[in-house]
Amino acid sequence: MSLFDSCEFEILQTLVGVAPLAATAAPHLGLCGDAPHEDGSELHELSGGGYSRVAVTPSTWWVLAGSPIYNVSPITFPEATADWGWVTHFVLLDGSGVGARKLLYGPLANPNPPHEALPIYVMTGVSVRFDIGMIKIYLD
Repeated sequence: MSLFDSCEFEILQTLVGVAPLAATAAPHLGLCGDAPHEDGSELHELSGGGYSRVAVTPSTWWVLAGSPIYNVSPITFPEATADWGWVTHFVLLDGSGVGARKLLYGPLANPNPPHEALPIYVMTGVSVRFDIGMIKIYLD
């Protein structure tokens, strides 16, 4: 999992007391067909075929000190009305629109050991669903 450079900069400014961290008003989870660049370019987010980001709320996540943050409720995307193709990464943004702040991204991982990256192919009629614990957010 990686933070986008702009998010890293905001956190650093907060840590040294230069500026407060802006609140994330309406976080949304998105899907990408390839790894985004940390500078925010080349997001590779899916589009078309009924795709849209999914709003997530604080109650979506389990937060415990010393542990990764992970989803405690299923996260379900709309049904694909056309093939979306390969999905390799998730992305967390602070909104659903084009100008949303890019916060972090990570590879989709197999929930079973050894937890390697797990791309999925989304065909027409499929609804992508992440069951409890399948999206993990952590800093390393």
